[in-house]
Order: sequence, then structure tokens, then C-alpha cells
Amino acid sequence: MLIEHNLHLVLEAAQARKGRGVAFGDLFQEGTVGLISAVEHYKPADGAFHARLVHVIAVTMDDVLAQTEEAQHNDEAFVIACRLLESAQRLLSERLDRPATPTELAKLLQWEEARVNVILAMLSEARTTHDQELLDYLDDLDDQDDREE
Repeated sequence: MLIEHNLHLVLEAAQARKGRGVAFGDLFQEGTVGLISAVEHYKPADGAFHARLVHVIAVTMDDVLAQTEEAQHNDEAFVIACRLLESAQRLLSERLDRPATPTELAKLLQWEEARVNVILAMLSEARTTHDQELLDYLDDLDDQDDREE
């Protein structure tokens, strides 16, 4: 009965946070981890066992929500930076009639050159990975066509 009651606390906390960017199952799982941690670290001198469980479950879930929100914010900021950098590359390359250097891009965007270099490297890696995935997919299609003939 106690286990059911404690899991019900996790369920209620997860339902209260549903629709905030983390899947319900993930919230429930994190809340369960919080519950286990609260039980393991509880000391009778702390008192208020029930209140402690509710608090730890809530803090655990809220932490996951905050981390997810921060990651989404960082992803969005990276996409914006990539778009700005690519636009600056096109603009400068057209004006200069040659590829723009990272120094020139940094000056135009008023960024540190290190930032430009990091984003350029990440974009290059993403393109390489994407291109390789596309090539692998096309190879798989060719293999299927060969088998069908």
C-alpha cells in the first residue's frame, strides 16, 4: 500500500507537468528516481517524510524540465547563429567574389573569430554526416534494386 501511495505521488507530479516539453514517461521515470533517492537518504530526524518525498519528486522533475528547456533554447540559438553565419558567407562571398575568411565573417557579424570557427566546424561536420547518411541511403536503395532484378 505504501509503495502504491508513493508511486501515486510520482504519477500526480508527472501529470501536473505534462505538456511542458518532456514526455510523460520520462517525467514519471525521473520522479521515480527522485522518490528512490528521497527514501534512501531520508533520516528520521528530518521529519515530515511525506512532505520530503513530494518535495524531492517535484525538484527532480522540475530540474529535468529546466535542463530540457535550456537545451532547446541552446539548440534554437545555434540554429539562428548558423543561419546568420551562412547568410554572411553568401553576402561576403558575392561582394568579394571569393570565399569569405573567418576573420572577415567575424568582423561583419561582430563575433569573436573563435565563435565563427566553432560554428563553421560544426556546420561542416553536420553536412559531412548528413551527406554520408544520404550516400548510405542511396547505396541501400541501389542494393535493393540489384536484388529485385
